[in-house]
Amino acid sequence: MKAILLSISFFLGITSLSAQPTLHAILVCSAKEGDIGVDCRVDLENFKNMTKRCAELLSWRYDPIIIKSKKVYAHRLVEAIKHMKSSQEDTIFFYYSGHGDNHSDGPLPHLTFTKGHEMSARNILSRLKKLPNRNVIAVFECCNVLHKHFKRDLKLNESYNDITEETARLLFEQFQGVFVGVAAGVGYASCSNDEGAFYSNLFLDYIAEEKEGWEHVARIIEQPCFYHPSDPQYPFHILERKK
Repeated sequence: MKAILLSISFFLGITSLSAQPTLHAILVCSAKEGDIGVDCRVDLENFKNMTKRCAELLSWRYDPIIIKSKKVYAHRLVEAIKHMKSSQEDTIFFYYSGHGDNHSDGPLPHLTFTKGHEMSARNILSRLKKLPNRNVIAVFECCNVLHKHFKRDLKLNESYNDITEETARLLFEQFQGVFVGVAAGVGYASCSNDEGAFYSNLFLDYIAEEKEGWEHVARIIEQPCFYHPSDPQYPFHILERKK
């Protein structure tokens, strides 16, 4: 009888573990030293801290895939996505910080990794949306025009320490669908000013303070930040709610 009870307890434990959602965080940073590399690594660290903290608050498993190099090749990212093991209860969060361009095939940028190695945001999204998960959240902290170097001396953001369980649920549990955030509209450089990059600084500060989720990004996007008064940066987002 004791053996049967132990078997049942073990089975229930395995079932409970397998039902626990996972937050898969694909974090990509691509930029050289002396360019915007240092700042991009700060961006990546900010979102690694943020996603890890949210997973802890939700008691979810955390699965980070970090691609951080002076030279990032598209095939490395393709392979990482291809071999990701996700379930229908999981959330995939993709974050890129680096250079971006636009080839006039829509509002989404091309990520310019290493010279001669580019990958469109549209391509990445199509691959992520084919995986069996409940949510896809992708944030592109890059220009949407030929390289401009606006980032400078960014600092690590401690706002993730102020994120509450309520906010974590809004961001990763109650939201169902696809969210795409881009730090710049077509023809503009990514937003970066004295307060830091748009998503890894301004947005993280905002959600930590206001306790709001992805649907409310528009509230801060309606007030564009500026690198210079004559050069407005227009972040935008695409939201697809699951029916």
